[in-house]
Amino acid sequence: MHELSFRLKRAHLRAVETHKPIVAEFGLTPARFDVLSVMRSMGGGGWVTSIADRLGVSRTTIRKMVIALEEQGLVWRAVDLHDARQVDVTLTKLGFETIVAALKAIVRADELRRFYEAMHPDGREFVEMAVRTVRHIARRLFDGARYAYPLDTPDEEEEEARDNAVREIVERTETAFLASLRRWEALNPTPEEPPPEVPAERWYPEEDPDWRGGYVENGPRLTDDELAEYDH
Repeated sequence: MHELSFRLKRAHLRAVETHKPIVAEFGLTPARFDVLSVMRSMGGGGWVTSIADRLGVSRTTIRKMVIALEEQGLVWRAVDLHDARQVDVTLTKLGFETIVAALKAIVRADELRRFYEAMHPDGREFVEMAVRTVRHIARRLFDGARYAYPLDTPDEEEEEARDNAVREIVERTETAFLASLRRWEALNPTPEEPPPEVPAERWYPEEDPDWRGGYVENGPRLTDDELAEYDH
């Protein structure tokens, strides 16, 4: 491996480890932070393929992260109404407020900007040169990521106006999604579960002095848990 490759790899790993506890305060990982940030920049959501293209990662990777974010209640996921091959992902109200709070604390509060500028006496000039260098290397290595975080402190009024616009879209989308979900549930009621069958007389191995473990040919089979408990 070339020394530059090795150092870039090490810098990436250390950067991820450094950022983990920062975004963990918001229940996120660095990768999930990126996904939510991209979705906010897209007006609250979009296709999985569009998110993957902006971040320069595979669609499979984004799908897995979207599923994890959905389990956290941070995004909605549904098949696109106009193209069944595409999956629409939208921020929930919780997801939107989470990424806005994280951006305010991390990006807009200049925490990371100050962190990197303090690494070198040239401060801002050093960071700009480093970013240009890494971007050039990434492009030459055919990296397709098109998303970029701002180097300058974002204008607070502009960011607030953008947040308000996206918040309105997110709230409308969530209202429509929940209404659609309620209609679907009304048309597809959950069937009542049948009453449990009364089990036949069971064989309890601890009461059988001749039992030596394992399954019994002509008797009830043990569950895996029961077998693990008795078959030492």
